[in-house]
Amino acid sequence: MWNIIGIVLVAAGVALIWSVLVKKFPQLKLIDLSTMAKERHAELKSRIMKDRFDRSLGALAGKTATVTAKASGRVKGLYERAYGSLKKMEEKMDGGSASAKPSSAAVPAASLEAAEKACEDERYEESERLYIELLKRDAKNLDAYRGLAELYIEQKLYDQAAETLEFLLRLTGDDDRALGRLGQVEASRGNFQEAEARYLRSIEVSPNATAYRADLGRVYLAAGQAKKAQEQFRMALQVEPHHPKYLDYFLEASILVGDPDSAREALGALEDANPENAKLAEFRARIDAMLERA
Repeated sequence: MWNIIGIVLVAAGVALIWSVLVKKFPQLKLIDLSTMAKERHAELKSRIMKDRFDRSLGALAGKTATVTAKASGRVKGLYERAYGSLKKMEEKMDGGSASAKPSSAAVPAASLEAAEKACEDERYEESERLYIELLKRDAKNLDAYRGLAELYIEQKLYDQAAETLEFLLRLTGDDDRALGRLGQVEASRGNFQEAEARYLRSIEVSPNATAYRADLGRVYLAAGQAKKAQEQFRMALQVEPHHPKYLDYFLEASILVGDPDSAREALGALEDANPENAKLAEFRARIDAMLERA
């Protein structure tokens, strides 16, 4: 009897996973495209399928906990055989038929320029496809990885962007641009310590890249560490003393830490560099209020 119950449970799980694979297979294919590391490709897809199968079987098991517990040994064996069959089926589907694939006449040839233009025009799916096509031809095309990461950042798909940048770093070692963009991604995900580590490393690799210092300062501001932020903006201004954005950031940080002298100096420099800045009046008022409190 337990064999019958186990078979029924697994059959129900197979039915559900069939629905996921057949009716929603395009979604699974999209996940494929967002993972560039070839050695992780099969593992990721296998994990997704197994997780969905687990959820399907788990939903049934929750309703029949006692029965499932007694039949667990038999169900496990049936589960493994069913999952193996599903995996083979998915691999067959992944190969696809020639008729199901778009013809070369209908699809523009992949190039960096075409992929970048598609991204600029917000044709994101086409841009992603073009980058993927480039990487299928050359798995070490660094510009394609950079473009793909930018595409994901543009769409706020930070997990995919981080994975792409991490793989790029594995190919290049310490690449300051990849480290900087990864710092931005981690900050966007609220991982301020990770963002700090990435930016600090990017600064070590490219010590003259003042933009990384400014970006790190903004991370510190977002994390509520105004003193650290002020120091990063100060060092950025030592290289580019008339940069309007750096002056703006430094002024903000100086007000937050209660440093009126630095704030007034930065305000004067900002007025010279960008007299049309809409925040000048607000900055003056905040500095005056700070002086009154002193």
